[in-house]
Amino acid sequence: MQESLSPDLLVISIDTDEPSAVPAARKVVASHEMPWPKVMSGKGLNDPLWMAFQGLEGGLPLYVVIDRQGTIRYSGSGGENLAELRATVGKYAGKP
Repeated sequence: MQESLSPDLLVISIDTDEPSAVPAARKVVASHEMPWPKVMSGKGLNDPLWMAFQGLEGGLPLYVVIDRQGTIRYSGSGGENLAELRATVGKYAGKP
């Protein structure tokens, strides 16, 4: 999605794992090409971002689409093969 919709799409990965899980998360990031900003706080349940999004449906991983006006347009698991996420991103990026 980043390649096909850029520059209309800004991707940011946020990892709110517990401190003990951060080394494993860093290995995953290092083993995949992810050319966007990544944040790893290592604060777990005490992470303010986790607290802000905990009430949204979808579990983890959680995908959130926020439009240019700051309105949450999607939150969830992404759907089968990320179909829901792709459809939402396409809609708000003006692409089918």
